[in-house]
Amino acid sequence: MKKTAAKILHTIFPTLTLAALTVQTSIFLAKTSFFFELFTHYAVYYAAAWTIVAAAAVAKKRFVCALLLLTAASINFAEIAPYLLRAQTEQAQTQAETTTNDRQTELNFSVLSSNFYYQNKNAQALLSLTQETNPTVLVIHEASEIWSTLLPEIQKTHPYAYLTEKTGIDGILVASRIPGIFTEIPLGHSFGLLFTPENGLVTPAAAATAAATALPQVLAVHPFAPLNAKLATERNKQFADLTVFAKKQATNKQPLIVIGDFNCTPWSPYFKDLLANSGLVDTRIGRGILPSWRSGFSLFKIPIDHALISSNLSQKVANFEVLPKIKGADHLPIEIKIY
Repeated sequence: MKKTAAKILHTIFPTLTLAALTVQTSIFLAKTSFFFELFTHYAVYYAAAWTIVAAAAVAKKRFVCALLLLTAASINFAEIAPYLLRAQTEQAQTQAETTTNDRQTELNFSVLSSNFYYQNKNAQALLSLTQETNPTVLVIHEASEIWSTLLPEIQKTHPYAYLTEKTGIDGILVASRIPGIFTEIPLGHSFGLLFTPENGLVTPAAAATAAATALPQVLAVHPFAPLNAKLATERNKQFADLTVFAKKQATNKQPLIVIGDFNCTPWSPYFKDLLANSGLVDTRIGRGILPSWRSGFSLFKIPIDHALISSNLSQKVANFEVLPKIKGADHLPIEIKIY
């Protein structure tokens, strides 16, 4: 028995080190295959796991293994560090603290987004959350036919509402407390639903002055889940089209919030490309990892619901947070507040 235990102990650290290096190699090859990209989404867990195993390797004087494991861990810590480090401006932080201490503080603009799950029937849970948070704009992804019957209820608080003709897993419902225009924007073989508040559109002639005060457009998106190579390619095409749209709005100095279930974590190279090429800013940065999927008990939760903003809003974000679970939904709702 002792010999067996000693043999296992002798091989376990090299085996785990090889596993860590294999994972890191897969991450490096993420753009060559949708399968390898799947490894990019768990940077938080790699950082923790490799650090713990490295510490155990040091205790057992397996220093080469410890060094390699710490190198792998440091790569992943570098990936998640921007989300853990405080990155709010002093002004935004002060505003967020004021809001926390004074529940009567009214922010100018907020968006609540929920991937409700198209087979979920517990609509009252989301309606109750909407009444509690009273967002300026409500976004529901995977909006099924049930929401067409509930529109009158939603319109009691958010009278300006639009439910896409396509419902179910691809359905989107956007409802607002303020008037505006709804437009379906092509994204790959799918679409996003754009809400432009009344008088919120910045014209080229007014761009120099209006952008500072204009209410932001809200673009609700739900790119395809990368369940296979074809769907992953389509999701990336949707990211590319989103990049083009965001760049166009940036040229016009148009404030923009892009929100929804992106089916992608911040550590995917395709998500990084989206941020780098579109000029959009991830509002989760500096506020924590804040995983949004899966809701409820899950061993490996990851952040795939995002609120991205145009750079001219980056100093105006008061808060981004993940809200409590809605019964029957596999995603946690997210909310962004702009002051």
